[in-house]
Amino acid sequence: MSETIDSKVVEMKFDNKQFESNVQTTLSTLDKLKQSLKLTEATKGLQNISNEAKNVDMSGIASAVDTLKLDSLHCRLWALLHLPTSLIVLLMLENE
Repeated sequence: MSETIDSKVVEMKFDNKQFESNVQTTLSTLDKLKQSLKLTEATKGLQNISNEAKNVDMSGIASAVDTLKLDSLHCRLWALLHLPTSLIVLLMLENE
């Protein structure tokens, strides 16, 4: 039996000073991004829109829709009531 053993040497070096410098650069970049996006102001703006939307009165629109429905129903009822009379008058005029 033959056995082959692979041996690899890995060297790892950690430069803490360079790591901390890179972390500071990343944090600074993230702060700049946060400031440019104005996330705090955007959140306040959305909250203001939400609060104002709660104060919108839609009853006028609902009332107008109900009126249109009633007007449509009224027109249909009028046609049902008056159409036969109109046809009789037309037939009478035709026969004269």
